[in-house]
Amino acid sequence: MDKIKEDLLITMKQAGCWLIAFGVESGSPDLLEKMKKAADLDDARRAMAVCRSVGIKSSIYILIGLPWETEETFRAGVDFAIELDPDYIEFFYVYPFAGTELREIVEREGLLAPGGDPVARPTTGRRMRDCI
Repeated sequence: MDKIKEDLLITMKQAGCWLIAFGVESGSPDLLEKMKKAADLDDARRAMAVCRSVGIKSSIYILIGLPWETEETFRAGVDFAIELDPDYIEFFYVYPFAGTELREIVEREGLLAPGGDPVARPTTGRRMRDCI
């Protein structure tokens, strides 16, 4: 999102682009930091404003179910999505794919047994979604 520039979007619109999707991920600066996201909330605000100014629709993705998520950070994501007022909003459960740092974290925190399936068979007695 920090790379969005008006002249680039104008060119994209002229080429037929009508929608851009952004992985906003969260409205919580703390969660963005823990996810090691380089973009920040102001980058998202600027990206939405530039899309609007050139007439390109926007879609944002917000993640839910991160191991560090609290009711407060969840609400921050919802509130930020509302503030941004994109054309489309999608909320996605986090999925800790094998081989990723997130997978290592959830296994280490006991949210998922090594080799377990986070959706079908939680083996720890706690589901990731129960930890938010």
